[in-house]
Amino acid sequence: MRGERRPGVGRGRSGALAAVAAVAAAALGNTARPAALGSTARPVLPLHKAAKPSPPAAKHGKPPRQISSRQVWRAAALLALAALLAAAAAAAAVGWYATSILHERPEALAAAMTEVQAAVSGAAAGTAAAPEQEGGNLLAGNYTVVVMSYIKRLSTTLPYVVNHLGNCPSASEVLLVWNGNDPPAPSLFNTRAPVRVRAEAKNDLSNRVRPDGGIRTAAVLLADDDLLLPCADVERAFAKWQANQQAIVGFFPRLTSPGPPPQYLGERHVFRQMQYNTVLTGFAFVSRRLLDLYWADRYAQGRAHVLSEKNCEDILFNYAAAAAIQEGSQLLEPQQQGGAAELQPHAVWSQPSRRLDISFVSGVGISKSGGIHEAKRRRCVQLFSQWYGDILRPQPVRWDQRSATWRLLLRPACWLPTGCLYL
Repeated sequence: MRGERRPGVGRGRSGALAAVAAVAAAALGNTARPAALGSTARPVLPLHKAAKPSPPAAKHGKPPRQISSRQVWRAAALLALAALLAAAAAAAAVGWYATSILHERPEALAAAMTEVQAAVSGAAAGTAAAPEQEGGNLLAGNYTVVVMSYIKRLSTTLPYVVNHLGNCPSASEVLLVWNGNDPPAPSLFNTRAPVRVRAEAKNDLSNRVRPDGGIRTAAVLLADDDLLLPCADVERAFAKWQANQQAIVGFFPRLTSPGPPPQYLGERHVFRQMQYNTVLTGFAFVSRRLLDLYWADRYAQGRAHVLSEKNCEDILFNYAAAAAIQEGSQLLEPQQQGGAAELQPHAVWSQPSRRLDISFVSGVGISKSGGIHEAKRRRCVQLFSQWYGDILRPQPVRWDQRSATWRLLLRPACWLPTGCLYL
């Protein structure tokens, strides 16, 4: 019949479409159940959502961590606290060190005075050279402290230095050489020894070693206005000067050479090479006679250079002392084992137990200019050697052997940028 369908014809076409849809779904990865055979619905293709792009990975492992402003402030506060604690610890250490100088142990001072008495007696008996005592009118058992200063130090370091040195047992007078106007009154200071002020019209480093008729002692202690040492160390150096009255006996050794190139080496190099040929007059004992020699006409050119450079008067003083020994033919006793006689030393180092530079209180001083200061001093060594000869002979460093138990601790620590520290 025309109106009837042939069995299986329509179904066959639908089944074929369903089979094609199933194959396509399988090819596209669709796991959905295919349409039932005989269904007239069109197959639905699977929908895939676009994947979000992943952030780029860090080049080295994990991505960088974001630091908040709160964390930054916290770290800054911790650093500031650490700096404050370090400054407080440093201030406490300096305070303890200064206290150990100003309030020294009585037994140490008594032992030093015993050495002074023995040395003075030995010099008077002729067991040591005593050229200063030939006149018989100078005090042999005392010394005059000479400090040169100016107005900027009056309210900072000067009173500490004058009051301390003026109360050392063997000090007979403190002579304050004042460069500039408005010299202070002697009553400003609290010392056992009387204070005398000598005002200078011209600002000259050589004023400190200018001869002074008011000095009545054979020994003169030249002292900077920003250095502190225990009186026991000062007295012990005074005892050492009694046996070396021709020399500069002090606490700051240096090693110099005219070169080329000229050299001016500090304590670190002195102790490394175990020799020195210069002792600075920043804290040193000299004879009253050496003050006259420094101002001889032959050193006028050197003094003019000191005035123009505002430096090197202590180096020139070493040349004057060395020349006086050579020209005076002052000889040491020959060695007992047949050694030849040698010239007496012009410079003798005395090892301190404490030494404090308090110039940081005022922040002024010629040695604060660093490289410029060192360059000037190398130039001075070169010029003075040309003018007066290469006459600064080296001396061996001799460590203090008073205490064998603490021998290692007696040696200074020279690894600090501020200089050697004596403990």
